[in-house]
Amino acid sequence: MIVTALLAASLLSEGCATKSMNTVQNAQTEGIPQMVMDQRILTDPSLSRSVYIVGVNEAYTDEGYRKVQVQLYNRTRRMKAFTYRVEWYDKDGMMIGSPLDHRTPTQIEGGQRKSIPILATSPKAVDFRFTFMESLKK
Repeated sequence: MIVTALLAASLLSEGCATKSMNTVQNAQTEGIPQMVMDQRILTDPSLSRSVYIVGVNEAYTDEGYRKVQVQLYNRTRRMKAFTYRVEWYDKDGMMIGSPLDHRTPTQIEGGQRKSIPILATSPKAVDFRFTFMESLKK
């Protein structure tokens, strides 16, 4: 009885001391992402040492617009600030202009994953290029 009580106290005290986060998700996932290896993602060398591109998921909306989701992982323990830009291209390889043609600032906490979803600005968009750059602001 005493051994059981000591074991329980030990487990509880260790559980309170950890700083990890718990994640809960369905065991039977309905939407399984179709991840692809991709070379249309450019990352500056400084940022790529800290933030890893896990994968790219692509799909289309019912209206025919292309959707892209890039999943990132911060390998460090510190928050990383960066910007990203997406360029869309038509079937002839011509860039499709958009009011969203600018760098978007964002950040990712240390040890965390982040998904960046983007919807094409035109149904004519058949290809894309992501560019990630580390923020210069400290």
